[in-house]
Amino acid sequence: MISVSTIIPVFNDQRSAEIALRSVFAQTRPSDEIIVVDDGSDPAFVLPDAAPAHNIRVLRQPNGGPAAARNAGIDAATGTHIAFLDSDDVWLEQKLEKQLAFFSTLPDSDLRTTICATGFILSSRYASPNRGSRRALIPIEARDAITFAMGCWYCPGSTMMAHASLFHAVGRYDETLRRYEDYEFGLRLARFGGRMAVCPELLSAIHPRVRQHERSPEPSVSQIRAAHCEALAKLTPKAAANLDAFLELECAASARRRGRYSDFAAHLLRSLAHRPRLHAQVGRFWSKSDG
Repeated sequence: MISVSTIIPVFNDQRSAEIALRSVFAQTRPSDEIIVVDDGSDPAFVLPDAAPAHNIRVLRQPNGGPAAARNAGIDAATGTHIAFLDSDDVWLEQKLEKQLAFFSTLPDSDLRTTICATGFILSSRYASPNRGSRRALIPIEARDAITFAMGCWYCPGSTMMAHASLFHAVGRYDETLRRYEDYEFGLRLARFGGRMAVCPELLSAIHPRVRQHERSPEPSVSQIRAAHCEALAKLTPKAAANLDAFLELECAASARRRGRYSDFAAHLLRSLAHRPRLHAQVGRFWSKSDG
């Protein structure tokens, strides 16, 4: 029998996490269990009054970052399928119902190698007003290492659902990474022969935050390069080039936000050298965009 475990990592985000939880409570196909992982919040996360009507529990742990929080939820989950929701995002009411229906169209042989994403509404509630309010985006499926290596930010984790067996086959999130844990997981999935399928409906709302106290991404970038660049080059040189182009672009964006403009220019030039192009993105990620 199909069952869904919903995992919500929380860190110092009581108000937004309550909004996220309400979107889970409102699903037309309810979660069979909801696992909130309080990753060292101070003060500790408190369940809202509506929580007792649902099968929900809170796991508390010292702050270990997003990967550690997701892994704690994966380890505790009992469902056949696992869905993730970040505490500052929300699901639309039919998200689980339609995503499970889409999953049911996949052959059993694909369950341990396929992550299912959905379309999403990208909101700028944390961004400056002059950048526009929202965009509706449908990701393009990722079927090979070349596509996975192009980036991770085009398909947020809050849209993702996977069969629990996938995490036994591919492994869990890398807890040594404080950034790009989604990207690194996607690279491992690609090397395993997996893919990201897309349910082409708008079923999540994503609210990107403005980073506070920006840290250099370069330690995580160096770690990912060491783990994957050589292996991807053996699969196809284009995948390795995309990896380098994406990681340099991320370093450039971080340098710009921190006011290090010479570093920004150097990283951007290196990104363009790895993957020549006339636009910032390493590749085409969305089949639909409006707003």
